[in-house]
Amino acid sequence: MKKAYNVILTLFIFAQACYGYNILFYNAARLGQSHVFFSGKLADWLVEAGHNVTFYQQHMFDSVSKTGVKLAKTYVRPPHNITVDDFDSTNFWYSENEYFLEHFGIAQAQACKSQLRDNQLIEQIKSENYDFAVVEFIDFCAYAIIEKAGIKNYATTSPIIPIKGIFDALGLPLGIGVVPGWYESFSKVPTYYERAKALFEFYKSAIYMTSISTPVISAIQNLHDSTFNPNEKIGKSSYIYMNIDEHLTFQTPITSKMIFVGGIGAQNRPVAKLSPDYKNIFNSAKRGVVLISFGTALKTNIMPEKFIQAIVSMAKRNPDINFIWKYDDNDNIGANVTNLYKRKWIPQHDVLANPKLLAFITHGGLNSIVEATELGVPTVCMPIFGDQHMNCQAVQSHGLSITIEKTFVTTSNLKMALNRVLKDQKIHKKVRRMADLINNKPFTPKEQFAGLYYIYIDL
Repeated sequence: MKKAYNVILTLFIFAQACYGYNILFYNAARLGQSHVFFSGKLADWLVEAGHNVTFYQQHMFDSVSKTGVKLAKTYVRPPHNITVDDFDSTNFWYSENEYFLEHFGIAQAQACKSQLRDNQLIEQIKSENYDFAVVEFIDFCAYAIIEKAGIKNYATTSPIIPIKGIFDALGLPLGIGVVPGWYESFSKVPTYYERAKALFEFYKSAIYMTSISTPVISAIQNLHDSTFNPNEKIGKSSYIYMNIDEHLTFQTPITSKMIFVGGIGAQNRPVAKLSPDYKNIFNSAKRGVVLISFGTALKTNIMPEKFIQAIVSMAKRNPDINFIWKYDDNDNIGANVTNLYKRKWIPQHDVLANPKLLAFITHGGLNSIVEATELGVPTVCMPIFGDQHMNCQAVQSHGLSITIEKTFVTTSNLKMALNRVLKDQKIHKKVRRMADLINNKPFTPKEQFAGLYYIYIDL
């Protein structure tokens, strides 16, 4: 009897494993390259798990042109009736978040109207008979599109650190004195003044974010559902997959709907051999190497002069350290500094994994700080725009990093921050412990997301 039971159970499990679902990843306005890569990786994981996956993207900006998808079927819709200028990265260096968010809101609204009016698109989605959809939580239009196409079951992804919108949608309280708003960051142990400022900025940013999202919500209400409420749609998600490790984010209340899959690009990723060029940089360093990178959206050849002077002067004052700087031009800046190596492209993961790397000076992009932390590398965080302030605040709150706001970037401040990161053993100890916590969890991010248990519960 027991043997027969085992045979039946084995056949049942095999039958379940052989049955793949038809899943749609829908992005109604691809506005950030890292966001697209995050969704693309998740889509490929589901393909590897045996599901049929379509990765749909609405093209918006020429600066966001890659899908990062290797396995899922991909469709990129041309920008029909959309006339939004590409982001001017110069403004990221000099402007506040208002510019970024205003451009974001305009782009979303135009893209949303174009798709909601495209009956052929909606009918095509309907004809595919999708079992399930995956959308991004800041992409309100995607919720309307899948609803219009008759897809009832869906999950949500968050390519950024959990923010107010997610907590509101899930009915969770948010500690304003612990979690900074979109605009500011504060010290590891916030002062009374910083907490008071955080309270003011919290309501200021809430009002402003509401105004930014109004155009796309109005478009949805006019063209699809007059009662559309984004919080309601987010809250009804089967799950919300967060692009950060639960140990690394702020300590806040969570629900079982929040699944943390941070580090999807770094954990268990093989380390490739460095090219002779990079080997020479590491081998010639007396003390070690520091990596400097501000990501791909920020063009370093147009960065403010004070940033350039701070970096060049810092390298001059530390001749025993070699500095690798991701830089977008072949100009003569820093040419007389023999320990400063400017490169247009850097194998970031392989450089961060090198045991001679001492620290990482970063803009605070979520993927960068997660990757550095998983590899046990302390950081100096210099947030420029968007969610980078919150990302930097998160790692600083855990004692893993030192943050310098862009308005306070000077040669002396950068030098002091780097020296502290290099010499403070408390920071090194905490970084090693955090890396150990992240890398030795029972389940990898891939198992968390694409494992049999989670997929069947979702559906």
